[in-house]
Formats: sequence, C-alpha cells, structure tokens
Amino acid sequence: MQTLLQARPGERVTNDGVAVIAPMADFRVFAEVVLDSGETKTLHLRTDGQGKVYSISDGMFDDAAYAGEAADEPTVVSGDAASEDAVASAPDPCADTGRNLLPFAWSSATQWSFTDANTPPSNDASKVEAKLQSASTNIATSQNSCGLSDRVGATALYAGRSAEEVVQIAADGSCLDATDGTSGVSFGELPSGVLAVL
Repeated sequence: MQTLLQARPGERVTNDGVAVIAPMADFRVFAEVVLDSGETKTLHLRTDGQGKVYSISDGMFDDAAYAGEAADEPTVVSGDAASEDAVASAPDPCADTGRNLLPFAWSSATQWSFTDANTPPSNDASKVEAKLQSASTNIATSQNSCGLSDRVGATALYAGRSAEEVVQIAADGSCLDATDGTSGVSFGELPSGVLAVL
C-alpha cells in the first residue's frame, strides 16, 4: 500500500522512531533500525516525478509498488525477537522456514566502502575491515552451515576505504540526505538501545 504524505522532497519524515529525508523526484529511500531487543523498524519512501512523496508499506515489492499496483504477497513467517525461553525451543537452524522479506531488491552490484577514521580504539580497523569484507561475501554467496546452494543473485563489490568521516546517519539515528548512490559502513553515536541503522 502507498500512502501520499504531506511532505516535500528534502523534508524530514519520521515514523515510529525511524527518520529519513524525503528523496528528490524519481528516487527512493529505505531505512531500517535494529534495536538491541532484536526488533527492527523500517521506513520506505519514494518520490514520484511530480515531487509527491509516498510511504510504501513493507508488503509491496519491486516495481509493482512504484506503478501503483499491489505486488503478489509472499508468504512471510516472522516472530518477535527470541527470548531465553524461546531459544531453548527454537527449530534446528537448517529446518527453520522463518524469514522476513524486505520491500526492495538490487538489480546491480552493490558497491560499498568502509570509513576507518571513526573505528572505536578498542577495535583494529584492519581487522574490522577484513570481517566486513568477509560478511559481505558470505551474504552475496549464501554461505551457510546447512549445505544450501547459493540462490542469492546479489553481488557486492568492496570499493575500499572512504575518506568520508561519517555515513549519512545523524546522532539521533535519522537518515540524512543520501542521494549520492553510495553505501558505506561507519561507526558513530546512536540513541540508547539502537545497535545499527541500515
């Protein structure tokens, strides 16, 4: 479902603790906040060619969301963050069918960079960089301990270290104007209880 908002491109839009800057015409923005409870919150906006800003529900996928049509709803099995009691009864990870699909997909390789300048002193920037590269490869090649084949069509390209001091995320966890088309990993201050903003 799309909801027309009373916002203009460049204005801050906040919903349920997630804030982004409404994108310019014919652009989209998606933000996900990961809380220390394991819960995630998302905000997905698009601005059409006339500058109208829409909020896109997580149930809409791919280009159908942008053509004003409802896409086929996938079967989604999800649940709350696991408590200690739930962990004891959790299914075998290789038999678990739970997943949470997101309302976007990449049609080309994702290039990303790492800003080492603000890595916490307790971490070695070279080791952090190596682990990030490894994690990116693991996702793009479907690395798993269940023997499942790679069915992920994603590719990721590490563009090296960035001279940028911070990624486009403010200290309050809101996404800033990020229309430069880049993805980056950086460390910085976030609100209490927030582990990451993606």
